[in-house]
Amino acid sequence: MNKFTSLVTQNTFFKYGAFIILPLILILIDVSLRFEYLVLMESKGYINYTLSIIYELLLYFVIFKILAKAGNYKIYGIILIAFIISLLVIGVYGHHNYFGVLPNAYSLGYIVDHFDDTLALVSGSIGIFHLIIFLVVFSSFLITLKVSINSVKNYSRKVSVTLLIVFIMMTLFLNNNVRFLPSSYSFSASTLFTFKYFIQERLFGQQTEMEQGYYARKVDLEVLEKQEAEFNLILIIGESCRKFEYQFY
Repeated sequence: MNKFTSLVTQNTFFKYGAFIILPLILILIDVSLRFEYLVLMESKGYINYTLSIIYELLLYFVIFKILAKAGNYKIYGIILIAFIISLLVIGVYGHHNYFGVLPNAYSLGYIVDHFDDTLALVSGSIGIFHLIIFLVVFSSFLITLKVSINSVKNYSRKVSVTLLIVFIMMTLFLNNNVRFLPSSYSFSASTLFTFKYFIQERLFGQQTEMEQGYYARKVDLEVLEKQEAEFNLILIIGESCRKFEYQFY
């Protein structure tokens, strides 16, 4: 591993630009899995996505810079970050594949409030195939992190501080704007601020109105011949089966 890292870092690109590999991988995953939605966005959506790509690059530059200064604990930090990102990638896009949208504050709230149901759903859905995917993703991120951290060491203090300031300014800007078109942002920005909105609601009771940014999944219905019903039936479909929702019926 060390020999591989040494050979890679001798290349000019990897010496300074390797830190962009991981965020670019995440962006490629996002585009490939959400292409159906992304091509439907209007100009504002593309502006948001472009800003989130820049934010993604800055976010991982800052993370790698912190890990580079972790000393003997760096390897533990690399493993932890690789594990968290891998888990989030599987979770976020698993949610997207199942529900057709990226997770939001309501999704996280449901996981916390109905943990047993969520655990049952997850345990009933995952198999050996999903475990293999996770291990492949985790291993890839682990190697990428190792190479990326070495590249950020080559940036001067002045450049690093400048990028940090830009990152903080973009964080303050996106803090209020991600909620307007949540699905028009890339993986890291959308996921990071979704967690932020959820924690904000739970700790401070501040409700965050998520507006637009979602698309309906296409459903093909089979045309059936009209038949005389054997009995009358009224079917009530609600958003939830929680006890307090039944007051409407």
